[in-house]
Amino acid sequence: MTVIPTSSFIDLIKACPPAYLIAAGALLLIIMALAAFIVRYRLNRPARLGARGERKVRRALARLGRREYTMLHDLLIPTGYDYGKKCQRYTQIDHVVVSTRGIFVIETKAHAGFISGMEEAKYWRQNFMLRAQYLYNPLLQNATHIRTLLRKVGDIDPEWVTSIVVFTEASQVRIVAEYEKKRHWWSAPRRRTLNPESSTKGKWWRGTRAVRLDKKKVVLRLPVLVNEISRRPRIIGRDEMKEIAGKIAALNIKDKSARRRHVGNVKKLKGL
Repeated sequence: MTVIPTSSFIDLIKACPPAYLIAAGALLLIIMALAAFIVRYRLNRPARLGARGERKVRRALARLGRREYTMLHDLLIPTGYDYGKKCQRYTQIDHVVVSTRGIFVIETKAHAGFISGMEEAKYWRQNFMLRAQYLYNPLLQNATHIRTLLRKVGDIDPEWVTSIVVFTEASQVRIVAEYEKKRHWWSAPRRRTLNPESSTKGKWWRGTRAVRLDKKKVVLRLPVLVNEISRRPRIIGRDEMKEIAGKIAALNIKDKSARRRHVGNVKKLKGL
């Protein structure tokens, strides 16, 4: 192995004009920045962000005991045949927790930043990195999932079902309920106060709060998901819980071609 003396490197550097060194350094920085942008873009694609958020929720739900909780993930349930498009229609549910404390239908969102909106509005607002974007109201989306489960299973009491929307990346969530009815003809309609109430000990900036629109609608961040489920009283027997979980699991479509068609239809609707 030939060892090149250090003096030769110094002479080589001295022989190179400074402008060439600056240009080479600038080109190297541009290539590194472009590579970092491509990697970040590929990692932050909506499909990747959604899958990453669902994995986080799945790991959080794994902390619940299997004796009282049955976790079902990524369910694809047929909703009926579309005679206009001549194809089978499906709905995809991120997570369902069947337990003695109730049935929790969970919709996962990986949107970052500040999320705000009205309970019954069609779209909610996302403020992130000085940009404002809109997302379809996940409570309305989850309401479709719940109606499908109630219709397909049949033996579920609607009072047992709770709709939960969990944001895995959001820094703050503020959802406001619709206006209350007027108490008197001369009074203006009042907005129901929905300051996020604390569900666990901690500060609001640590994400330990949940917005409970009512007992059956909850919007929260990931750190309080497990506590929100485990704090509920027991209302279902274990045998009945296992029977309901088995019926829901039997509805799940595992065929990969059907899942690919469903994903393709969703992308067409979103214009992706």
